[in-house]
Amino acid sequence: GQFPIEKKSPNPGSFDLSQEESSNENAEMWAIKSWGELCMGLSAPKSSNAGLSNQDSNSVLSFEVVKLMLENGAAHALMVAIKRIRLHHPMAASTASALVRPLEIFTRPSVYNTVNDMAEKDKAKLDVPKMSKESRRVTFGPSRRS
Repeated sequence: GQFPIEKKSPNPGSFDLSQEESSNENAEMWAIKSWGELCMGLSAPKSSNAGLSNQDSNSVLSFEVVKLMLENGAAHALMVAIKRIRLHHPMAASTASALVRPLEIFTRPSVYNTVNDMAEKDKAKLDVPKMSKESRRVTFGPSRRS
């Protein structure tokens, strides 16, 4: 992991933010970045961090997890998290990158098509009428019961 480099000012009073506000801002940036990395890890668990080109392939994606994430608003939540990035912060670029990677996966046309097909199949399964015990009983010819 990377650690933010803290720059010490020769004049401590020249900071716009108090020490506590700066600490809170650092914690928020780390939390947002970690959440973006978690979203990436959940959507592409088969990829390794070393092979970035491997993430361009849909073969590393867990489509069931991607579908659940999309159904529960993960794409919207990533956009809200991007809005919270403090652009003046030293971690802004790495945090934005951590959020944009899973968002890119969610917006791929091939991922959209696969997840949409999965949702249609799930809906078709739910629309199949359940047959009662009586409707399953099929008789051919006269019954032998007396």
